[in-house]
Amino acid sequence: MKRLQWLKIKVGFYSDPRVVRMLRQSNGETYHLVLSVLRDFAGAINHGGWVYVTEQEPLTSTDLGHYLHRRTKTMEKALDCLEELEFIRRTDTGSIQLLDWEDMQGCDKDQARREQTRQRVAKCRRRQREITELLPPPAAALDGVKAPAIDSEAAGMDQAANATEDAGISDVPPLMTSKAVLPVSPARWQDHACIQQYRQYFGQIGADCAHQLLELERYWGAGSLSNAIDIAYEHHAPHVKYIQAVLVNGNGTSQRKESKENERIQRYAAMLESCVRESDESVESVCGDSTKITSGGPVGGAW
Repeated sequence: MKRLQWLKIKVGFYSDPRVVRMLRQSNGETYHLVLSVLRDFAGAINHGGWVYVTEQEPLTSTDLGHYLHRRTKTMEKALDCLEELEFIRRTDTGSIQLLDWEDMQGCDKDQARREQTRQRVAKCRRRQREITELLPPPAAALDGVKAPAIDSEAAGMDQAANATEDAGISDVPPLMTSKAVLPVSPARWQDHACIQQYRQYFGQIGADCAHQLLELERYWGAGSLSNAIDIAYEHHAPHVKYIQAVLVNGNGTSQRKESKENERIQRYAAMLESCVRESDESVESVCGDSTKITSGGPVGGAW
Protein backbone atom coordinates (compact mmCIF):
# COMPACT_ATOMS: atom_id res chain seq x y z
CA MET A 1 0.00 0.00 0.00
CA LYS A 2 0.95 3.63 -0.38
CA ARG A 3 2.79 4.95 2.64
CA LEU A 4 1.10 7.72 4.59
CA GLN A 5 2.80 11.06 5.08
CA TRP A 6 0.60 12.42 7.85
CA LEU A 7 -1.37 11.15 10.82
CA LYS A 8 -4.74 12.62 11.72
CA ILE A 9 -6.05 13.36 15.18
CA LYS A 10 -9.57 14.64 15.71
CA VAL A 11 -10.36 17.77 17.68
CA GLY A 12 -11.42 16.90 21.23
CA PHE A 13 -9.28 13.77 21.37
CA TYR A 14 -7.94 14.66 24.81
CA SER A 15 -11.48 15.23 26.06
CA ASP A 16 -12.28 11.58 25.39
CA PRO A 17 -12.99 9.86 28.74
CA ARG A 18 -10.71 7.01 27.74
CA VAL A 19 -7.80 9.39 27.18
CA VAL A 20 -8.52 11.18 30.45
CA ARG A 21 -8.54 7.89 32.32
CA MET A 22 -5.33 6.76 30.62
CA LEU A 23 -3.48 9.94 31.56
CA ARG A 24 -4.58 9.59 35.20
CA GLN A 25 -2.67 6.33 35.50
CA SER A 26 0.66 6.36 37.32
CA ASN A 27 2.45 5.84 33.99
CA GLY A 28 -0.18 7.59 31.91
CA GLU A 29 2.29 9.66 29.93
CA THR A 30 4.19 6.50 29.00
CA TYR A 31 0.94 4.84 27.92
CA HIS A 32 0.17 7.88 25.76
CA LEU A 33 3.65 7.65 24.26
CA VAL A 34 3.11 3.97 23.47
CA LEU A 35 -0.21 4.79 21.75
CA SER A 36 1.46 7.51 19.65
CA VAL A 37 4.28 5.15 18.65
CA LEU A 38 1.79 2.44 17.67
CA ARG A 39 -0.04 4.94 15.48
CA ASP A 40 3.20 5.97 13.84
CA PHE A 41 4.04 2.31 13.13
CA ALA A 42 0.51 1.70 11.80
CA GLY A 43 0.85 4.69 9.47
CA ALA A 44 4.17 3.38 8.17
CA ILE A 45 2.68 -0.06 7.54
CA ASN A 46 -0.73 1.29 6.37
CA HIS A 47 -2.54 -2.00 6.60
CA GLY A 48 -5.85 -1.24 8.26
CA GLY A 49 -4.30 -0.17 11.56
CA TRP A 50 -2.26 -3.35 12.06
CA VAL A 51 1.14 -3.11 13.77
CA TYR A 52 3.73 -5.87 13.32
CA VAL A 53 7.36 -6.48 12.53
CA THR A 54 6.41 -8.65 9.56
CA GLU A 55 3.12 -10.24 8.64
CA GLN A 56 4.35 -13.46 10.19
CA GLU A 57 6.14 -11.91 13.18
CA PRO A 58 4.13 -9.71 15.61
CA LEU A 59 5.42 -6.69 17.51
CA THR A 60 5.97 -7.67 21.16
CA SER A 61 6.28 -5.67 24.36
CA THR A 62 9.99 -6.48 24.38
CA ASP A 63 10.38 -4.83 20.97
CA LEU A 64 8.56 -1.75 22.25
CA GLY A 65 10.76 -1.65 25.36
CA HIS A 66 13.92 -1.71 23.26
CA TYR A 67 12.57 0.98 20.97
CA LEU A 68 11.43 3.35 23.76
CA HIS A 69 14.15 2.41 26.22
CA ARG A 70 11.56 1.28 28.75
CA ARG A 71 11.18 -1.84 30.80
CA THR A 72 9.31 -4.71 29.22
CA LYS A 73 6.97 -4.95 32.21
CA THR A 74 5.96 -1.30 31.75
CA MET A 75 5.26 -1.95 28.05
CA GLU A 76 3.09 -4.94 28.96
CA LYS A 77 1.07 -2.78 31.35
CA ALA A 78 0.74 -0.12 28.68
CA LEU A 79 -0.61 -2.64 26.14
CA ASP A 80 -2.99 -4.08 28.75
CA CYS A 81 -4.27 -0.58 29.57
CA LEU A 82 -4.75 0.34 25.90
CA GLU A 83 -6.57 -2.91 25.24
CA GLU A 84 -8.79 -2.39 28.29
CA LEU A 85 -9.71 1.11 27.06
CA GLU A 86 -10.41 -0.33 23.57
CA PHE A 87 -7.69 1.61 21.80
CA ILE A 88 -6.13 -1.61 20.52
CA ARG A 89 -6.86 -5.30 20.25
CA ARG A 90 -4.43 -8.19 20.27
CA THR A 91 -4.81 -11.52 18.55
CA ASP A 92 -3.74 -14.90 19.85
CA THR A 93 -0.52 -14.60 17.86
CA GLY A 94 0.27 -11.24 19.47
CA SER A 95 -0.52 -8.99 16.50
CA ILE A 96 -1.79 -5.52 17.44
CA GLN A 97 -4.51 -3.54 15.66
CA LEU A 98 -5.65 0.01 16.40
CA LEU A 99 -9.43 -0.02 16.74
CA ASP A 100 -9.94 3.69 16.01
CA TRP A 101 -7.69 3.70 12.97
CA GLU A 102 -10.47 3.81 10.40
CA ASP A 103 -12.38 6.59 12.18
CA MET A 104 -9.28 8.76 12.60
CA GLN A 105 -7.48 8.17 9.31
CA GLY A 106 -10.26 7.22 6.91
CA CYS A 107 -7.72 5.63 4.55
CA ASP A 108 -9.99 2.79 3.53
CA LYS A 109 -12.89 5.16 3.04
CA ASP A 110 -10.82 7.40 0.79
CA GLN A 111 -9.62 4.39 -1.15
CA ALA A 112 -13.18 3.04 -1.50
CA ARG A 113 -14.36 6.47 -2.63
CA ARG A 114 -11.58 6.65 -5.22
CA GLU A 115 -12.49 3.16 -6.43
CA GLN A 116 -16.14 4.14 -6.79
CA THR A 117 -15.12 7.27 -8.70
CA ARG A 118 -12.88 5.21 -10.97
CA GLN A 119 -15.69 2.74 -11.71
CA ARG A 120 -18.15 5.58 -12.36
CA VAL A 121 -15.76 7.29 -14.78
CA ALA A 122 -15.03 3.98 -16.53
CA LYS A 123 -18.76 3.32 -16.91
CA CYS A 124 -19.33 6.80 -18.34
CA ARG A 125 -16.49 6.41 -20.83
CA ARG A 126 -17.72 2.97 -21.84
CA ARG A 127 -21.16 4.41 -22.51
CA GLN A 128 -19.66 7.22 -24.58
CA ARG A 129 -17.72 4.67 -26.63
CA GLU A 130 -20.90 2.70 -27.26
CA ILE A 131 -22.67 5.85 -28.43
CA THR A 132 -19.72 6.76 -30.65
CA GLU A 133 -19.79 3.30 -32.23
CA LEU A 134 -23.45 3.86 -33.15
CA LEU A 135 -22.67 7.13 -34.91
CA PRO A 136 -22.46 7.08 -38.71
CA PRO A 137 -19.08 7.68 -40.35
CA PRO A 138 -18.31 11.12 -41.85
CA ALA A 139 -19.82 11.99 -45.20
CA ALA A 140 -16.44 11.65 -46.93
CA ALA A 141 -16.12 8.10 -45.67
CA LEU A 142 -19.53 7.16 -47.12
CA ASP A 143 -18.43 7.75 -50.74
CA GLY A 144 -18.59 4.48 -52.61
CA VAL A 145 -20.13 2.61 -49.70
CA LYS A 146 -23.15 0.51 -50.57
CA ALA A 147 -26.28 1.45 -48.66
CA PRO A 148 -27.37 -1.18 -46.13
CA ALA A 149 -30.43 -3.27 -46.81
CA ILE A 150 -33.66 -2.05 -45.28
CA ASP A 151 -35.05 -4.25 -42.56
CA SER A 152 -38.26 -5.86 -43.75
CA GLU A 153 -39.96 -5.37 -40.40
CA ALA A 154 -39.03 -1.69 -40.31
CA ALA A 155 -40.20 -1.26 -43.90
CA GLY A 156 -43.52 -2.84 -43.01
CA MET A 157 -43.90 -0.48 -40.08
CA ASP A 158 -43.22 2.52 -42.33
CA GLN A 159 -45.80 1.31 -44.85
CA ALA A 160 -48.34 0.81 -42.09
CA ALA A 161 -47.66 4.28 -40.75
CA ASN A 162 -48.04 5.86 -44.21
CA ALA A 163 -51.27 3.97 -44.79
CA THR A 164 -52.59 5.17 -41.45
CA GLU A 165 -51.68 8.75 -42.36
CA ASP A 166 -53.56 8.44 -45.66
CA ALA A 167 -56.59 7.24 -43.71
CA GLY A 168 -56.58 10.48 -41.72
CA ILE A 169 -55.67 9.08 -38.27
CA SER A 170 -53.82 11.74 -36.27
CA ASP A 171 -52.76 9.85 -33.11
CA VAL A 172 -49.99 7.74 -34.61
CA PRO A 173 -46.72 8.16 -32.66
CA PRO A 174 -43.48 8.54 -34.58
CA LEU A 175 -41.32 5.52 -35.23
CA MET A 176 -38.51 5.86 -32.65
CA THR A 177 -36.04 3.02 -32.24
CA SER A 178 -33.58 2.97 -29.36
CA LYS A 179 -30.69 1.59 -31.40
CA ALA A 180 -31.04 3.63 -34.58
CA VAL A 181 -27.99 5.57 -35.67
CA LEU A 182 -27.89 9.31 -35.26
CA PRO A 183 -28.55 11.26 -38.46
CA VAL A 184 -25.74 13.70 -37.61
CA SER A 185 -22.58 13.64 -35.56
CA PRO A 186 -22.55 15.16 -32.04
CA ALA A 187 -20.31 17.98 -33.30
CA ARG A 188 -23.22 19.25 -35.45
CA TRP A 189 -25.97 18.96 -32.83
CA GLN A 190 -25.58 22.65 -32.12
CA ASP A 191 -26.69 23.45 -35.69
CA HIS A 192 -30.22 22.15 -35.08
CA ALA A 193 -32.78 24.62 -33.82
CA CYS A 194 -34.58 22.01 -31.73
CA ILE A 195 -31.36 21.15 -29.85
CA GLN A 196 -30.60 24.82 -29.22
CA GLN A 197 -34.16 25.49 -28.06
CA TYR A 198 -34.13 22.49 -25.71
CA ARG A 199 -30.78 23.51 -24.20
CA GLN A 200 -32.01 27.08 -23.78
CA TYR A 201 -35.05 25.88 -21.83
CA PHE A 202 -33.76 22.84 -19.91
CA GLY A 203 -29.93 23.07 -19.90
CA GLN A 204 -27.63 20.24 -20.97
CA ILE A 205 -28.84 17.48 -23.28
CA GLY A 206 -27.61 13.91 -23.59
CA ALA A 207 -26.96 11.88 -26.71
CA ASP A 208 -30.11 9.76 -26.37
CA CYS A 209 -32.29 12.82 -25.83
CA ALA A 210 -30.73 14.60 -28.82
CA HIS A 211 -31.30 11.54 -31.01
CA GLN A 212 -34.97 11.36 -30.02
CA LEU A 213 -35.48 15.07 -30.66
CA LEU A 214 -33.94 14.73 -34.12
CA GLU A 215 -36.23 11.77 -34.81
CA LEU A 216 -39.24 13.85 -33.76
CA GLU A 217 -38.07 16.73 -35.95
CA ARG A 218 -37.66 14.39 -38.91
CA TYR A 219 -41.16 13.01 -38.47
CA TRP A 220 -43.22 15.99 -37.31
CA GLY A 221 -41.23 18.90 -38.71
CA ALA A 222 -39.25 21.69 -37.08
CA GLY A 223 -42.21 24.02 -36.53
CA SER A 224 -44.38 21.44 -34.79
CA LEU A 225 -41.50 20.29 -32.61
CA SER A 226 -40.71 23.87 -31.63
CA ASN A 227 -44.31 24.40 -30.51
CA ALA A 228 -44.23 21.14 -28.53
CA ILE A 229 -41.00 22.16 -26.77
CA ASP A 230 -42.59 25.50 -25.85
CA ILE A 231 -45.56 23.67 -24.33
CA ALA A 232 -43.24 21.32 -22.42
CA TYR A 233 -41.35 24.31 -21.05
CA GLU A 234 -44.58 25.96 -19.91
CA HIS A 235 -45.51 22.78 -18.02
CA HIS A 236 -41.96 22.24 -16.66
CA ALA A 237 -41.71 18.83 -18.34
CA PRO A 238 -38.28 18.30 -19.93
CA HIS A 239 -38.88 14.64 -20.82
CA VAL A 240 -38.86 13.75 -24.51
CA LYS A 241 -41.79 11.39 -23.94
CA TYR A 242 -43.89 14.38 -22.90
CA ILE A 243 -42.87 16.30 -26.03
CA GLN A 244 -43.78 13.28 -28.13
CA ALA A 245 -47.16 13.03 -26.39
CA VAL A 246 -47.82 16.71 -27.13
CA LEU A 247 -47.18 16.08 -30.81
CA VAL A 248 -49.32 12.94 -30.89
CA ASN A 249 -52.26 14.56 -29.09
CA GLY A 250 -52.53 17.27 -31.72
CA ASN A 251 -50.85 20.24 -30.12
CA GLY A 252 -48.18 19.90 -32.77
CA THR A 253 -49.17 19.52 -36.42
CA SER A 254 -47.59 16.85 -38.55
CA GLN A 255 -45.64 18.25 -41.47
CA ARG A 256 -46.43 15.12 -43.46
CA LYS A 257 -50.15 15.51 -42.89
CA GLU A 258 -49.96 19.17 -43.92
CA SER A 259 -48.24 18.24 -47.18
CA LYS A 260 -50.81 15.54 -47.95
CA GLU A 261 -53.66 17.90 -47.12
CA ASN A 262 -52.13 20.53 -49.40
CA GLU A 263 -51.87 17.95 -52.16
CA ARG A 264 -55.55 17.08 -51.75
CA ILE A 265 -56.53 20.76 -51.82
CA GLN A 266 -54.46 21.37 -54.93
CA ARG A 267 -55.94 18.30 -56.60
CA TYR A 268 -59.49 19.37 -55.78
CA ALA A 269 -58.74 22.92 -56.98
CA ALA A 270 -57.41 21.56 -60.27
CA MET A 271 -60.50 19.37 -60.68
CA LEU A 272 -62.78 22.33 -59.93
CA GLU A 273 -60.91 24.53 -62.39
CA SER A 274 -61.18 21.81 -65.03
CA CYS A 275 -64.91 21.47 -64.44
CA VAL A 276 -65.42 25.23 -64.68
CA ARG A 277 -63.39 25.39 -67.88
CA GLU A 278 -65.39 22.54 -69.46
CA SER A 279 -68.62 24.22 -68.37
CA ASP A 280 -67.56 27.49 -69.98
CA GLU A 281 -66.65 25.70 -73.18
CA SER A 282 -70.00 23.90 -73.29
CA VAL A 283 -71.86 27.16 -72.69
CA GLU A 284 -69.93 28.85 -75.47
CA SER A 285 -70.69 26.01 -77.84
CA VAL A 286 -74.41 26.13 -77.01
CA CYS A 287 -74.51 29.89 -77.50
CA GLY A 288 -72.79 29.55 -80.87
CA ASP A 289 -75.33 26.95 -82.09
CA SER A 290 -78.28 29.10 -81.00
CA THR A 291 -76.86 32.06 -82.91
CA LYS A 292 -76.64 30.01 -86.10
CA ILE A 293 -80.23 28.81 -85.70
CA THR A 294 -81.50 32.34 -85.13
CA SER A 295 -79.72 33.73 -88.20
CA GLY A 296 -81.10 30.97 -90.50
CA GLY A 297 -84.72 30.93 -89.22
CA PRO A 298 -87.98 32.49 -90.40
CA VAL A 299 -86.99 35.94 -89.28
CA GLY A 300 -83.81 36.06 -91.28
CA GLY A 301 -85.12 34.44 -94.49
CA ALA A 302 -87.66 32.11 -96.11
CA TRP A 303 -88.02 28.44 -95.28
